Amino acid sequence: MRTLVVGADDFVRGVATSGRHGRSFSLGIADAVTVLARSASQADAAATIIANAVDLPLHPAIVRCSGQRIAARQRSRRTPGHP
Repeated sequence: MRTLVVGADDFVRGVATSGRHGRSFSLGIADAVTVLARSASQADAAATIIANAVDLPLHPAIVRCSGQRIAARQRSRRTPGHP
């Protein structure tokens, strides 16, 4: 594990992490992308853009499907007695 120390004199004022395990739907396959920036909003925007861009086109381990299919699958998991 690596540690990064941010001091009071550093330009960093914002830190954000984005990835496929977050609260929002992600277009990429990154587990997590962390960005340090001059502001929290800049860090958040950059982390989101980078995480969404992480991809492995045509990789056999990556399965692609529509958002409608994902939503239907999530609904079926919440419905008692539904296969």
